[in-house]
Amino acid sequence: MSEPTGTDATSGRRRPGIPILALSTLVALLIGFGGGWVLLGRSDAPAMNAAQASALAEIEKTGRFDPGSIVYLGEKYDASVWRATSEDGAKTCLAISVADQNRFECMTPPEPDDETPFAQPIGVSIDRAEGEHHWSYWATLIDDIAGRETLLVQRHDMSAGMDWTSQFTDEEQAQIEKIAAQGVDPRYIQIVGYDGEVPVFISQAMKTCVYVVDPEGDAVIESCEPTDEGVFLLSRGSTVYEVRETPSRGPVLTVVRNGG
Repeated sequence: MSEPTGTDATSGRRRPGIPILALSTLVALLIGFGGGWVLLGRSDAPAMNAAQASALAEIEKTGRFDPGSIVYLGEKYDASVWRATSEDGAKTCLAISVADQNRFECMTPPEPDDETPFAQPIGVSIDRAEGEHHWSYWATLIDDIAGRETLLVQRHDMSAGMDWTSQFTDEEQAQIEKIAAQGVDPRYIQIVGYDGEVPVFISQAMKTCVYVVDPEGDAVIESCEPTDEGVFLLSRGSTVYEVRETPSRGPVLTVVRNGG
């Protein structure tokens, strides 16, 4: 019999300095679109080069978009962005490609007459390690003051001026050192949640993996291959850790205990 115990990313400590998509959009508006913007629906749609066409082919392999709906929007900071729809137009999607990494997100657009104080914009982000730098790129679709759909593309060097060790206790750092010994860059490790006093870690550098250090033997247990539903499963004894990515809350941890 399984009894799921909810433990999510909000209960863990996130890496300070990682830009929150909604907040970054608001800041960009206040500073006059400092990251650069492109109006959609224009007649002079940009042409793709060979690398962008190859990235599009990889994105199309997902098969999750409405046929013929993918439109190339352009490139900024070496980040190429496409717009598409899914579920017969019910959702708007953004796909981003940086170097050899691709990612997409699909969301239901806010209603035009939505009276909520702040509506979650449609956006997608991707991280890339480059030498000593850890770049975070994100693209966001918003409406300008005239109601025209607008694309905002920004990037941030999350490694600039940041001491990654300052957010962890001595005990947590000791566990991170054990994970780093497996060839994982410790700068890109964060805590997604806790099982009692046991932290569950996630690394989202070149490849997303979930880790836990077994307190009984100090062995590093990892999961780097998600299920078809995009869930990372990691087992420790009779306990299973489920970590899934969400568009609004980031990685979310669920702890499931299998009773005897």
